[in-house]
Amino acid sequence: MTKLTVTIKPVEHYFFGTENRRSDDTQNYFLYSLPYPQQTTLIGALRHLTLLAYHKVKPEENLLGEKGNISDRILAGKLIGDAGFRIGYEGNYGKINSISELMLFDGKKVLLPAEQRKDSESNPSTFEEIEGTTFFNGSKVEFIPRLKGYDPKEPEISGWVSPNGKFFANGDLFKSIIRPGNKKKNTGDDDDDAFYKQEFYQLAKSELCFVVQVDVVDDIQDCLIGKHIMTLGGERSKFTVEIALSSECIDQVPSVTEKEAYFFPNQQFFKVVLTSDAYFKTDPYKNSLFAATTTKPFRFLKSSVAETVNHYNRGKSKAGLLESGLFNLIERGSTFYFENEEQLQNWKTSSGIGSKDFNNIGYNQFVIIQPK
Repeated sequence: MTKLTVTIKPVEHYFFGTENRRSDDTQNYFLYSLPYPQQTTLIGALRHLTLLAYHKVKPEENLLGEKGNISDRILAGKLIGDAGFRIGYEGNYGKINSISELMLFDGKKVLLPAEQRKDSESNPSTFEEIEGTTFFNGSKVEFIPRLKGYDPKEPEISGWVSPNGKFFANGDLFKSIIRPGNKKKNTGDDDDDAFYKQEFYQLAKSELCFVVQVDVVDDIQDCLIGKHIMTLGGERSKFTVEIALSSECIDQVPSVTEKEAYFFPNQQFFKVVLTSDAYFKTDPYKNSLFAATTTKPFRFLKSSVAETVNHYNRGKSKAGLLESGLFNLIERGSTFYFENEEQLQNWKTSSGIGSKDFNNIGYNQFVIIQPK
């Protein structure tokens, strides 16, 4: 198995759709974008890129037709697998074994998702213990934790963190662009009369790019290494992609231990910080002491299964052939707290965070921060 580092840089503005849509007082509809791609988008794009790269290197095998359609489905299945992401599928995707969570690179260092309620050097303990007894997730606790500096009228700002703990808000890294869509009839050219408005993004600094690592079968690496152009997102925006051996750019991507150093330890508790969005098959709060989390909607396709499945995030549902489903993922940067290592290990086993179907495409990634 070979580990490759993939850097992805937009050529222009881009659009990654989200479930959030609404209309305002003027009845304009807004189509909102995420500032970065979902893991399902990344695995789909990398599978497509694998086909294009293989065909370019070995055109004599006639993998693709003149219009880019697959001519040899047996070979394509060997290269990228027979299907994209499906709930419950724990295999690899042909020559692609797994991908990492999404990271940012600013030209000098990699940025990771920041904690939503941050411990810091000046405030090493986010929680202050007050004498008393309380209950968390059905368990009795002999103290009452109080959040320091928490104001319910000022929501936490999501963002990214550098290796030295410096925080960057999404607004510092991603530039939102609102553009009008189709005009209403007989209303002139004023943008306020647009039938809908669509949000796009640009990276705020020229040196920024997305980074992901990919584990691939050794015999495909020569096809993938190099520079490529690929389309991503709902508007098929163009991105430049550079793929190299991870061993040759080791200073860029942190190891698991180095990722732990991005976050300040708490004085009293073990912490788990999500470095990607996560799907839990059971209640993730049950075996944790407490947590600071947010959720986001996740649209997916599921295969036909002749039974009713009970999911913590959604309830009971009966799967159908390629039926569209909607889950709520717990967002990157969410943090779970534990009294001791035994409680942490029980949580890792019981919550289902290690499920391979999500783990293989870069979801359910996390780091463990031990008490200071």
